[in-house]
Amino acid sequence: MATQASPKTPIKRTAVLPPPAQRSEHPWIAPTVAALIALPGLLSWSSGGVFVGNGTDLFSYQLPLRQTLAAMWAAGGVPLWNPYLLGGVPTLAGLQLGVLYPPNLLALWLSPVSGTEGLLWLHLAWLAAGGAVLARAWRPGLPKWACAAIGGWLALTGQTWGHLWAGHASFVAAWAWWPWVWALAIRFVDERRWRLVLAWGVALALQGLAGHPQVAFLCAVGLVGVLAVRAATADRTPPAGAAPWIARQLHVTAAAVGGGAAAAVAALLTLPQWLATAEIAPALNRTLSTPQEIATAYSAPADTLWTAIRPGPVGGAAGVPGDVGYHETLAFVGPAMIALAVIAVLRSRGRAVALLAVAAVCVALSLGSHGPLLPALADVVPGLGAFRVPARWLLVATALLALQGADALAPAQAPDGRALRWLGPALATLAVGHGLAFALPHLAGKARQPMDRVQWTAADRRALRQLVPSAHRLATAPALRMGNWGGLADVRVAGGYEPAITAGANRFGNALAGRSVDGYAVLFQTRKPGPWLDRMATSHLLLAANDAAAARSFAAWPVVATLPSGMQVRAHPAPRSRFEVANAVIVEPDPAAAVLRLRDVAADVVLTDRPLATGAAGKANLSVIKDVADHVELAVRVPAPAVVVVRDAWAPGWTATVDDRPAPTAIADGMFRAIAVPAGDHRVVWHYQPLGWPWACLVALGGWVAVAAGAWQLRRKRDP
Repeated sequence: MATQASPKTPIKRTAVLPPPAQRSEHPWIAPTVAALIALPGLLSWSSGGVFVGNGTDLFSYQLPLRQTLAAMWAAGGVPLWNPYLLGGVPTLAGLQLGVLYPPNLLALWLSPVSGTEGLLWLHLAWLAAGGAVLARAWRPGLPKWACAAIGGWLALTGQTWGHLWAGHASFVAAWAWWPWVWALAIRFVDERRWRLVLAWGVALALQGLAGHPQVAFLCAVGLVGVLAVRAATADRTPPAGAAPWIARQLHVTAAAVGGGAAAAVAALLTLPQWLATAEIAPALNRTLSTPQEIATAYSAPADTLWTAIRPGPVGGAAGVPGDVGYHETLAFVGPAMIALAVIAVLRSRGRAVALLAVAAVCVALSLGSHGPLLPALADVVPGLGAFRVPARWLLVATALLALQGADALAPAQAPDGRALRWLGPALATLAVGHGLAFALPHLAGKARQPMDRVQWTAADRRALRQLVPSAHRLATAPALRMGNWGGLADVRVAGGYEPAITAGANRFGNALAGRSVDGYAVLFQTRKPGPWLDRMATSHLLLAANDAAAARSFAAWPVVATLPSGMQVRAHPAPRSRFEVANAVIVEPDPAAAVLRLRDVAADVVLTDRPLATGAAGKANLSVIKDVADHVELAVRVPAPAVVVVRDAWAPGWTATVDDRPAPTAIADGMFRAIAVPAGDHRVVWHYQPLGWPWACLVALGGWVAVAAGAWQLRRKRDP
């Protein structure tokens, strides 16, 4: 007997989200691999000495300035202004030192030297763990072993170890947050849970506070591309009766709303940092260059892209290809990961090809002036002309390659699945193994230096402190690369390396170094005596005992001491003080012309960028009441209206009073600070305070507390 067919039950169509992450039998794999990736560095750390890589940034910039910050914190004040290099530089607005980045604060409290190195290896582990999280966010259900392999590989790429090798501590810290930012953004767009916005905003804030805005900018640009690809290829079924484009529209809307909310959270949490940065940005020395010049500075030749397969043939740690160093141009990802990307293209052509197209654009941008794309866009696309070293666009391509690897290692449903069961793990193992073989040589003994080679010895510091009074500066010969070391001895230095300085200070530093005054530069050291060195109130020169070139240039400066380390100290025959009452004033509104005119005007003439009421100084009397990093107080007696000059750098944030009342100020000699004082006895005060300080700190602190409370409340609601 035939049975009657029951009527079909209508099926309700709903949006289909990607499958939730599956539980793994081995949840410990990803964190274990992250720890193993960092283990060689941690073992190196415990073996004695200090890792300096190739001796550029860690030796010349990060370690000496972090030690200076630690000393300033210990002295009881927030280090807002560093008086020890060039004419003084802002520490908070300069970003690179990450003054407000919580791990840096902890490292400074523990040890600025070993703590800085320890953070390098811990951030390496954080990068590996983040890579695993990113892979799982991009391909939910991806096996943990595959996630761990991708995370481990990401931490062993050229863009990671090239910058570890150079000691770019802020770069490595910001890069370590990159996969976390992407993973949280992808998860929010897929799941649309608002607690993920808080986490996304916190990750953005910590990446920003780490101190390398270029990495944060590239991360944001790459994320736009990633979310666009995900929206265009989203595997979602639209609601019943809706057009297919609705699913993609929901994806785009979620990305825009969530990204805006996360950016607002990050802006609140980093308020004191970005306010101080925004204040000084218009006056920074990068304004000396056009966007085109900045964007293409240190462009990588096309042949350096061969380092993606094997770093040895082109460049390497022992060679420098083209016009930039090994660490900047290194594209190493290894052939195994490239093979996985090819598999991803063959398996899921739409999404993988779209990722490949975005990566290709980034590789083309990395060529800078050696390719057509970046020069054509630098003056047009906002932000593209704000950062130098185009090779850093390889960061985006590297992160995109990690996503393609996740696509290739995802559980295979196609007929080729059987082959991929062994080929995928084999290639993943090869990728990590090749990465280790590439990374470990960077930890060779030559990359470590004894502690007394990365800071002046205690005996040298005592001698320099006695020789160079606080009213004067020390010049260092170029061969020493010690322009940032003055804070170790509480001695002001007339040069500096990579400081965030104003355009005026840059011009003055160029004159010190014998360069054209209007070029953007990062290294400022003197090569011979001259009026610029005199007006920096330089009293002594430090040079190596065998530096014959410097000895010839400064033959008129007698040797007054030989330090215990063997370095020589020569003395200026007639040094000027940092504090002066001008005998004559000439108005020169063009700052570049003012710096150039210093070689022609009399030594007792001061050039100011605006008129200041002044008469003949006559017999003036000036004494120092207080002289600390961000506060200078002077007692002045003049028989007629005069101009008082403090030969320290001017920058936004400096204000001045005479007898507690505002008084006219000017930029003196293209760089320094000048103020008009009437006749009689007066108290002159200069004080530095960046925009928003200190109330912005209280607002940001409240934001951190609110975010923590919100996260706790959301967790309680989720887990009753």
